[in-house]
Amino acid sequence: MEVRDARFPTIGNAVALPLAATASVRRALLGQISEPLLWEDPLRSMAGTGVDTYVEVGPGNVLSDLVRRIPPEARVFNAQDRESPEDTLKERSG
Repeated sequence: MEVRDARFPTIGNAVALPLAATASVRRALLGQISEPLLWEDPLRSMAGTGVDTYVEVGPGNVLSDLVRRIPPEARVFNAQDRESPEDTLKERSG
């Protein structure tokens, strides 16, 4: 699989650090399947850089509930079906 430099920093949940360069992205992807995953550290890292809005993609809202515990002021949206992402964008910009 071809891996390229990230167009925007991506927080890996095996390292909890921003990733951009191809080599670090590749290592982080391998870590996703071979290392324990972190949950709170990546959220704290994102909140520390000013991230205040999160979108849970997929059915349910278990992750959304967990996100609200780390940065309690976070705005959390769910995208559970084809219409949800559009609704989320409307609510975010409105």
